[in-house]
Amino acid sequence: MPSDHQPPGPGLPPDLPGPPPCHEGTLIVGASQAGLQLAVALRQAGDTSPLLLVGEEPYAPYQRPPLSKEYLAGELAPEALAFRTPAFYAEQGIELLTGERVTSVGLSGGRGTAHTATGRTLGFARLALTVGAAPRRLDVPGTGLDGVLTLRDRDDAARLRERLADARRVVIVGGGFIGLETAAAARARDKDVTVVEAGPRLMGRAVAPAVSAAYRAAHERRGTRVLLSTAV
Repeated sequence: MPSDHQPPGPGLPPDLPGPPPCHEGTLIVGASQAGLQLAVALRQAGDTSPLLLVGEEPYAPYQRPPLSKEYLAGELAPEALAFRTPAFYAEQGIELLTGERVTSVGLSGGRGTAHTATGRTLGFARLALTVGAAPRRLDVPGTGLDGVLTLRDRDDAARLRERLADARRVVIVGGGFIGLETAAAARARDKDVTVVEAGPRLMGRAVAPAVSAAYRAAHERRGTRVLLSTAV
């Protein structure tokens, strides 16, 4: 795996000995696109108070849509995923703390405090949660076996890209946008691909039936098998 982990942002050294600094500004939990955009919007609106953006992943905020497309296909370098350069955060006065999971928040005497899994304590006057979603694993035997992967973050995509290099047959559970993009990337590498969808059509919660049918036909023309109304 690449080791280009982002260091903590300006004003947050790797170790915080002694009492934690008092943070009177906004704490944004979730170094996602939403979290970054909120920080940028606050600055554009004239907010000059401290801004601290905390993320569980070891990377600065990055684009997720390419993970199932260009990045998975090996057409995009990891550094190209980043939304902003390190200099941008310094220029905007946005402190970035990566590799930290916030485990609890609380209020006492009108002041807010957040605690992280590594023992950091972060104070805040305002709190925003931009934590996003998590992939749902199947509740069936065997989901912990080697080769059963999910696709949500950059590390997931890197693992999947590595495993695709040697895979011959690929089964994708879920016929939504991400599943179909992954199927297309696998077929482009000449893999034997099957998409298993529990619903009666592809992308059933997102597009009209005619669009579902068109996408199914397009994937089948390219050699992907599509199994509808099929549960694992």
